[in-house]
Amino acid sequence: MLRYNEQLDKKLLILINLDCENSSEASWKRQDADIKETILFDLISGTQIKSQKIDDHCVMRLTPGEVLALTPYLDDVKSIEKKRQTNSQTPERVYLQKLKAKVLAIHTTFKGYGNVKGNAVEQEAVSFARDPVEFIRSFNKDSKESRVIVF
Repeated sequence: MLRYNEQLDKKLLILINLDCENSSEASWKRQDADIKETILFDLISGTQIKSQKIDDHCVMRLTPGEVLALTPYLDDVKSIEKKRQTNSQTPERVYLQKLKAKVLAIHTTFKGYGNVKGNAVEQEAVSFARDPVEFIRSFNKDSKESRVIVF
């Protein structure tokens, strides 16, 4: 499948082997795809892939179940890697929800099951994220031990 982004004037060639047991050969006409390069870059794995040129076709062997999103532009791979490094993989609201769940688990561990209506769980979640050892230490009324093993 060939995808074309008119705004960026870039092409993306998507190759999929739907057979999960046998390898398969993918081929495309170079002229139809208007991709002259035989060295392409997979946006999924970030690897460089070489296709074979046979007459006016490009040919590539796909492993069982393999999916490739190929671009001739190395800058696209670099751009995606940069975004992966700067952007968190977890949306902010999901991350906060996980922190709240952990805070409730800590409450249950130290105080047992009970009503947490009077607690500011969201504020405690932010406090827990900032300094988990100190947050857990605040539950220990007997001593200043955190009872946390950091490794």
